[in-house]
Amino acid sequence: LGDNIYIIDQHAAHERINYERLVEAYNKKTQSPQSILTPFSIEVSSSIYEREDIWSKILTKLGFDFDDFGDRTFIFRGIPKYMNIEEARLFVQTFIDELDEEFLNRYENLNYLNSRVIDKLIMKSCKKSVKGGDKLSIMEMQELIDDMSKCDNPFSCPHGRPTMIKINKNDVEKIFKRK
Repeated sequence: LGDNIYIIDQHAAHERINYERLVEAYNKKTQSPQSILTPFSIEVSSSIYEREDIWSKILTKLGFDFDDFGDRTFIFRGIPKYMNIEEARLFVQTFIDELDEEFLNRYENLNYLNSRVIDKLIMKSCKKSVKGGDKLSIMEMQELIDDMSKCDNPFSCPHGRPTMIKINKNDVEKIFKRK
């Protein structure tokens, strides 16, 4: 734009876009899940099974539809609209695997709960983002820029890294010792 050059870190930018979409979906009062043709099941440990009343609320809020299938197994029949089935399966498995007593004992602390969920959303946004060396088409680049322009904070990824840098004409002239 004008006398400026912008260099965009495509991974950080895509991560910011994905993160804001996930947080927006999480913050909605109700998520209506999309039904899936082939349900998947997740088996949990006894300690996690006993605390279902805590973690199931989070997954339901995120847009998962599931039921206790017996023998510490849960069957998932619906997933969030912003995930495909493999992403949903991986998210649930990772979420369950990372539950620990500290989390389960502190669930009543809403700030703690939200920070743990946000951590998981950051991880999810990172994993589903394009990587730094991936080649994007011109159309994909334009879509990335358009989506970034809609972000609340387009200037950094959820980890705090910049999504872009700006170099102006004076900077270039200094680099080439023109000024």
